Amino acid sequence: MRLNDLFTPKPKENSSKYFLGLEINESLIKTALWQVENETSSVVSLGSFEMWDSEETLINGVDSSLTEAVRGLDQKPDEVILGLPNSWLVEGGTKIHQSKKVIINKVIKELGLKPIGMVNIADAIIAYLKVQEGVPPTAILLEIYNLKVVVSLINIGQTVASEDVVRSDDLARDVEEGLARLDVDKLPARFILTDGSNMENEVQQITSYPWTEKLSFLHLPKVQALPIDFSIKAIALAGGTEAAKSLGLEIAQPTPKNDLETVGFSLESDVVEPVFEKTEETEETVEEPISEPELEPKPKLKVSFKLPHFTLPPFPKLPTVKIPRLAYLLFLLIPLILIPLVLTFYQLFVVKYDLLLVMDPKRVSKSIDITVAETQKPDSPTLVAQKKNLSASASESAPTTGEVTVGDKAVGRVTIYNYSLAPLSLKSGTKIYFNNLAYTLGSASVAASSSSTLADNGDRITSPGKVTIDASAGKIGAEYNLDKGVQFSVDNFPKSNVIANSDTPFTGGSSRTVKAVSKSDQDKLLNSVSQKIKQQIEDQLRQDNDDLRILPANDLKFSTKNYSANLNEEATTFSLDLAASQDVLVYSYTGLLQLVQSEALKGEEAGFAPVSSQTSLGIGEMKKNPDGSFTTSVKVDLELIPVFNSGDYAKLLTLKTRSGARSKLENLNNFVDIKYTSKPKIPLFNNLLPALPGNIRISVTTK
Repeated sequence: MRLNDLFTPKPKENSSKYFLGLEINESLIKTALWQVENETSSVVSLGSFEMWDSEETLINGVDSSLTEAVRGLDQKPDEVILGLPNSWLVEGGTKIHQSKKVIINKVIKELGLKPIGMVNIADAIIAYLKVQEGVPPTAILLEIYNLKVVVSLINIGQTVASEDVVRSDDLARDVEEGLARLDVDKLPARFILTDGSNMENEVQQITSYPWTEKLSFLHLPKVQALPIDFSIKAIALAGGTEAAKSLGLEIAQPTPKNDLETVGFSLESDVVEPVFEKTEETEETVEEPISEPELEPKPKLKVSFKLPHFTLPPFPKLPTVKIPRLAYLLFLLIPLILIPLVLTFYQLFVVKYDLLLVMDPKRVSKSIDITVAETQKPDSPTLVAQKKNLSASASESAPTTGEVTVGDKAVGRVTIYNYSLAPLSLKSGTKIYFNNLAYTLGSASVAASSSSTLADNGDRITSPGKVTIDASAGKIGAEYNLDKGVQFSVDNFPKSNVIANSDTPFTGGSSRTVKAVSKSDQDKLLNSVSQKIKQQIEDQLRQDNDDLRILPANDLKFSTKNYSANLNEEATTFSLDLAASQDVLVYSYTGLLQLVQSEALKGEEAGFAPVSSQTSLGIGEMKKNPDGSFTTSVKVDLELIPVFNSGDYAKLLTLKTRSGARSKLENLNNFVDIKYTSKPKIPLFNNLLPALPGNIRISVTTK
């Protein structure tokens, strides 16, 4: 659509004029302030990026973001170009889906905005990439949201096909599923990721995936993540430039028609009343051809000889044939009639249509009791599994979190004094005490009994028996360091009979707290390495058959269990080498899925079938039965969609327009939306579905 054909241009304005850009995607709001000045459009400032999940948070988020974008302006602009995701648009991206129109109108009314146009976010990104790179891009565009990823195939600046895939924990597999649905012989070796703030993890997942082994890539694709502000700049500069021209503003370099169609720009007339009305008479604009720059003349080659001169004989004069004007008219009319007929025939009998029905699923959660055994049990739902013994080994290191006090004991020498009348025998390890500090004698010894003599003055003098022995502190620590001459009590002897005196200072006592291996450190590392071994055991089976899974029949049996540091041993890190075997029950995941789905559907409403890709299973604790089988409980979450015969509906939809097909399919229970993909796509003719039911393929996905 050309905007100059829709509106009467206003007088050209060379002064600066400000506009707003507003992008609303599945969960994020972006805004920009842009202007047209001196025939050039440019982004002046960006608003804040706001998250939203309800009507209230959307309005508040847009208000906050726009407030940041126009900060510092005396007069706030109100004319805005809207950027919306493809899932919000219908009728080839020219109108807003009825379910979204209400909230868009409320945002515009609450904030006093005047929409001047609307653009598909993905189309704006493609057009902006063409401007930056100089050529129309050919790539796979990934719009990554919290709950889904939109996979679009871009060929020379045009969106060939697009698929929505529900997000899981594995982004690369989600993208592979979307590309497989596109059913393309050769894929471009380039991924472009958008709609994320920090996309390092997403880029790593896409880069490390073996694409050439999975799909028809000629070589490993290049992966590029666009900046978070790329899309809002694209909306303002690609879509906004066309909107400005429709308002009569002069733009230095008009966008060719092909580029405008690529952007997918359209007037936002289904949101509010248009700002301008089309007049009956429009001015014809004459585009002056762009003159090519003059090239510097090439030097002429000089030759030193003359070519011989000759002339051709005159041609005979052909007879004049008069062609009637009616023949001229028929010559012009035949292609005009024939081409539409051929294209219509091609559309009706050759083009193939893929219709993707989006259904609102019925969700069911149940707990199913099953038996796991090597043979079928007639009295219970049975998962047949084969018992095997598998082994593996693994190692891992981890930091320590425990603490232990280490150091040295104080040592010195003491003399034992025996005042008793009998010899005193002391064993190695005998305790001596000073102020509740215990010390230990280093060797066994004997102190002789005391003796007495008569002094010259007649007094009796008692001389104790004594022995000198090495001693050490009972524990580490500096508090055991003592000076020379300290008196000790000896074991349980009274000081009147036995005492000890330090002959030398007690020195060398010290202590410090260091990292060490705790019991919890050992348990945590053992659990982590055990999980590695269990995963290796399962991976052994899935190398040849990805459908196989295992259930443990008993605990791991360790054949090797070596810690690099013992319990309470000083260390900042330690490691564990582990080897183990385990009895396991090997089963088919597909078989379990079918068994549980069949049991879960019992008692449910007829006419519904489960969506296997949206079924989640949780297996409880295994309990062994006397006969060697096991019982367990499986928690299953199902999404059910109505069952219908796609062949019958294909016959019903032949020769219907897209709106007619929608009216037929809206009668289905839980119907939400329908998406069309045609191969090949014929412009202006792809609104009509084929005449052959075999050219209409219907598939179902969930909301």
